[in-house]
Amino acid sequence: MQFDERAFLENQAWVDSMLSWDSNYCDRLQANHSPEVFWIGCSGSRVPAEQLCNASPGDLFVHRNVGHRGPNVSERAGIRHFSSGGTLYHCLWP
Repeated sequence: MQFDERAFLENQAWVDSMLSWDSNYCDRLQANHSPEVFWIGCSGSRVPAEQLCNASPGDLFVHRNVGHRGPNVSERAGIRHFSSGGTLYHCLWP
């Protein structure tokens, strides 16, 4: 089985397991996305920010920074977007 085929099947299995745990899971995530934390992290995919913070999906707004080199235009735009909406209370750059 090719990786893309397996990834699709694994994603479907994850969706099914989440919906069996909470039948409103996807609807709840779709209804409101106003995280209080803007996480600027390395672009590496080894450990997701949510796992590092023991957070649920939607608790963090994650921006992946290539090489962890410092704020760039997209990060500043993200900070401006969330701070103007009144939901951003913390910006973490581990």
